[in-house]
Amino acid sequence: MNLLPIQIYDRFLPQCSPDTLIAYGCYLDQYLSKFDSDPLPAPVIAFDKYPFESPGADFRLYLVQLAIIRDKAAQYSRPGYRIPFWSVIQASPRQETTRAPYHPTPTFNQIRWQAYVSLGYGPRGSCTGRFGRRADRLRNRATAPRSSGATGR
Repeated sequence: MNLLPIQIYDRFLPQCSPDTLIAYGCYLDQYLSKFDSDPLPAPVIAFDKYPFESPGADFRLYLVQLAIIRDKAAQYSRPGYRIPFWSVIQASPRQETTRAPYHPTPTFNQIRWQAYVSLGYGPRGSCTGRFGRRADRLRNRATAPRSSGATGR
């Protein structure tokens, strides 16, 4: 399950705290506790937090999110089954909103930094996705309103 990033804590429902860190921990608790009655815990936790998505990005939230996810994965793990977590590495340009300009593609050193910092928190894997103008065109095409008129065919 790819979970929400920490910076949009105001979207976690129900919100258990106005404090970002407590709210994110509560959000993870709500998801992970759904597996309490199952023989196995959550199969995996993945998250997106792109530290280079804007010039003023807060790197502290990136590091804190890694720590919270690591700790919650350990808390909800069971004997013989540790919940793995994956970090999604930003490797392509990003937009803050659909109307905002694209920020540059992260440099090799920025991608390497994300990988090494993630490894310091013990994920079982990391992955990346491709975002960009082509992905936007495909998304826009998929969500465009369809004509409801009959074609006669």
